[in-house]
Amino acid sequence: MTRPLPTVVVTYALGSASPAEILDVAEDYCELVFVVDSRAKHTREVLPFIQDLAVTFDLAKISEEELAAQLAGRVHGITTFSEFMLAVTARLADTLGLPFHSRQVVGALTDKARQRQLLNEHGVAPLRFARVRHPEEFPTAVEDIGLPVVIKPVHGTASVDVYPCHTWADVQAIAPLSTSGEWVVEEMLSSGGHPGVDWLGDYCSVETAVHRGTFWHFAVVERLPLTEPLRETGFLVPDALPPAYRTQVLELAERAVRALGTAIGVMHVEIKFTPDGPRVIEVNGRLGGTTGRLLRRASDLDPLRLALDIALDRDIRPREPVLDRCVVAYRVLPPLRTATVRAVEDPSSWRAQTGVWAVDGGVRAGQVLDWRRGGLERVFTVWAEVDRLGSLPPVLQRLATTAGTCVEYDD
Repeated sequence: MTRPLPTVVVTYALGSASPAEILDVAEDYCELVFVVDSRAKHTREVLPFIQDLAVTFDLAKISEEELAAQLAGRVHGITTFSEFMLAVTARLADTLGLPFHSRQVVGALTDKARQRQLLNEHGVAPLRFARVRHPEEFPTAVEDIGLPVVIKPVHGTASVDVYPCHTWADVQAIAPLSTSGEWVVEEMLSSGGHPGVDWLGDYCSVETAVHRGTFWHFAVVERLPLTEPLRETGFLVPDALPPAYRTQVLELAERAVRALGTAIGVMHVEIKFTPDGPRVIEVNGRLGGTTGRLLRRASDLDPLRLALDIALDRDIRPREPVLDRCVVAYRVLPPLRTATVRAVEDPSSWRAQTGVWAVDGGVRAGQVLDWRRGGLERVFTVWAEVDRLGSLPPVLQRLATTAGTCVEYDD
């Protein structure tokens, strides 16, 4: 007799692995129940698709208390792949008695000032910082910390409203751009360049699975160089870190995860390469946005399945994933101004290029793009692969050439 599959709740929002990806991984492994909030624009757009494929609850129509009552005794695990749903997931997990980050840990993960305080208290590459409750306080905070600084929201993701300030003029220019909410002002880390190759960015992320005292750093995801102000332009595996430096990076990531009290889950730790060695940028309590798709294509490890294993409280078995190719997610971003799209090429112009196997997104004529939305505002994400890391630069050059002509903007 076939045993019924366990049921896992996935809370979904912007920034997550796609519903199709998650459903594909769960096939013949577990049943999925999606929890969404259609008050968010992105969620409203994909909600019909999710509802067609899985049981779905909408927090715009049902309270968390009512939802928990309906799910009690029927589900075996819970997880999320979206920064925006961490708090909701923690509350539901607590109520249902399911393993997930505690509410206290989620508080540290989603409050960047609290997070930096904990990292400093545990001696994890301390950094000067200040919490600012109103833009009028920026000058005082900057004076105490000293230029250059980075100013960013206390609660945020994907480099949205993140501003580097090298001069007092930069600081003064931020105030009119700032929105409501609290801010963090912190010292800017100096760039030491990539320690292995000169064409990669000066930071990376470490993807770590945590379960029952085991810390498994299953991937280091490299970055292409940032574009202004601090927007991410691309992600790739495998990494090119020299072995000794890679060890330092992994050790630092684990110290950061432990400092926040994390006991379970998949973590995403961003680390900067500075002249003084690796330093922590920030810690996130979910899988990196492109990590699942990168590793599913490039290796024999599926991070989405790993996250479901942890949600179901199943043991993890650390190992070194086998990567048989280099895979990159290349972002085409709008210009550094509010821009209206006049015309955009069909994605087929990308797919015709050697190595390109998928193109996500796309914009329409008349659409207004706002650079302040950081990584959430992109024209295309182009997925490409080559046989090895050293073969990637020519592919990147071709992608950059196409990016320069694929969209026209009104003046």
